[in-house]
Amino acid sequence: AGRLDAKVGAVYTVDQGTGGPVLEFAGGFAFSPGTDPSGSFELGEGLVGQAALDRRLHVLRDVPSDYLRIVSGTGETRVRNIVVVPLLVEERVVGVLELGSLLPFDNVQQRFLAQGAAILAGAVESARGREALAAALQQSQQLSEELQVQHEELRATNEELEIHAQALRDSEERLRAQQEELQVSNEELAEKSKLLVRRNDDLERATGMLEERAQELAAASRYKSQFLANMSHELRTPLNSLLLLAQSLAENPQGNLADEQVEAVRVIYDSGRDLLNLINDILDLAKIEAGRTELHPGLVTVDDLADRLRMSFRPEADRKGLGFRVEVAEGAPASLVTDGKRLEQVLRNLVSNAIKFTEAGEVEVVFRRDLGAVDASDAASSPSDCLEIAVRDTGIGIVPEHHEIIFEAFHQADGGITRRYGGTGLGLAISRELARLLGGEIRLRSEPGVGSTFTLVVPLAPTVAVPGQEGVGIADLQGNRLEQAASRVATGVIPDDRESIRADDRLLLVVEDDVRFAELLVRKCSEKGFKCLAATTGEEGLELARKHLPSAVLLDIPLPGIDGWAVLAALKEDMRTRHIPVHTISAEDAGVEARRRAAIGHTTKPVDLAKMEELFGRLQDIAERDVRSVLVIEDRTVDRRAIVELIAEKDISVHEADK
Repeated sequence: AGRLDAKVGAVYTVDQGTGGPVLEFAGGFAFSPGTDPSGSFELGEGLVGQAALDRRLHVLRDVPSDYLRIVSGTGETRVRNIVVVPLLVEERVVGVLELGSLLPFDNVQQRFLAQGAAILAGAVESARGREALAAALQQSQQLSEELQVQHEELRATNEELEIHAQALRDSEERLRAQQEELQVSNEELAEKSKLLVRRNDDLERATGMLEERAQELAAASRYKSQFLANMSHELRTPLNSLLLLAQSLAENPQGNLADEQVEAVRVIYDSGRDLLNLINDILDLAKIEAGRTELHPGLVTVDDLADRLRMSFRPEADRKGLGFRVEVAEGAPASLVTDGKRLEQVLRNLVSNAIKFTEAGEVEVVFRRDLGAVDASDAASSPSDCLEIAVRDTGIGIVPEHHEIIFEAFHQADGGITRRYGGTGLGLAISRELARLLGGEIRLRSEPGVGSTFTLVVPLAPTVAVPGQEGVGIADLQGNRLEQAASRVATGVIPDDRESIRADDRLLLVVEDDVRFAELLVRKCSEKGFKCLAATTGEEGLELARKHLPSAVLLDIPLPGIDGWAVLAALKEDMRTRHIPVHTISAEDAGVEARRRAAIGHTTKPVDLAKMEELFGRLQDIAERDVRSVLVIEDRTVDRRAIVELIAEKDISVHEADK
């Protein structure tokens, strides 16, 4: 560059790329930032690539001002002339030289460049050869070192293989000896294996028989529980009529019965109540064993519960001359969330037993916060989360060996207990299972001749109860039960007022398959000023309801054909009958389900005179409401008017609002 007065220059060398020869930038002279040329060119690309392809010198004069600049410390100027010279070795391009100058390159300079290019090409080729030789030498040394290492490793491996070979020969000798021993052992094992197979076959057959027997026992237990539940229902249905008639006769409203006859009727009524209590116990136990007991948690106030116990049992305690005290201790919880009905059922059983088995002394009921954790497997409460209710008596007591037996169904401490005090031995069994369903337990402390303390511990908030066995569904046996009921019920029409109904009559529809009870309800309707329609099947009840549109419906749940729930659903789905109030009646406690299905109430059989009066009083109150009001809120006028027309009736007052 100095000899030619060039101010800037660059050298490109040929590299063999994957796509062919490429000219790569190898070095520069007087290049400044921003003026560096392209890094690489393919043959024929640009002036550099074209010079390599043509293998001849190229001169470019008066280049544009933005082509290439010469920069110094005090300023910069543009290159005006460019010369590009290919570097050839034996007609093979090894590179390209590019120089820039302010002055034109004359012929002398161009010849000098042509001669110097050959020298420069040789230097480039020589440098490349030295680099290749150095790389080959380095690779050779590296391979030699690797070969030496591999040789050492191979020698060590051979030594290890020799050791292993010797060890293998020794192992073969030992294995040969072991194989001989194993041969003998295998023959012995083969005999034992045959024996084991025979025993396994016998065990599988025995296990299969046991599983079948267990399934049969489980099914028998479920069928037993379902049978008891169904039989209890069939017994309670006629018993309901018996108790109602006996109670009515015992009151002797017409005064035409002698005192001895009234007393006899009272004996019938009391015996019927005892039988009803027994049936109720059997039904509760059957429900629990069949896993069909439902809990309905709600807020229970401790003071209210204590007051109900005082009012219920003080007269009986006074009659026996016993002291009776119900106390809510200081620090006891004010309330808890549980099934109040089931909780009170357990307490009533414990207090009733305490009074029954106590001849002298006192019975005490104390509500306090639990001082020890619940031991029931299904309870997960801490001491601060539980209510403890202790029922203490000074009665006959229980010997320690009978502490567990008395909680089993149909068991009492001894046979003399049944003969002297009566009872079936179901109460404590039911109470213990109900306590477990509530998430708690019953504890017992007792000493013969001193007395007993039964302590009920329940959590203050609901816990997940241990699920019972899956019972046989109602539908499984309902058909048989309905057939039995149908054969028992008279098929004739119950005398009612269907032939004398006027438009302004207060009309009550009774749907009840028990003819005797239905006749009592019809008679009561007349006493209360109602005209009455009676039906013994769900289908007949639906037909009468749709034809006469009664003021109210008394609906039994278990019915021949479609049951009461289906009748209720059909009434509520029909626009003509959905407004009719329906009160359900059954031997089951189905109040929650009845309200969920839009019934106005539910009465559980047996129905005494007090319940009957309360029921008809409510129906009279409903029937006397001549006008009912409905408010329709809808911002769209067309939709609002359509709704009004849909529900408007002569005894419904409809009010409208658009917002």
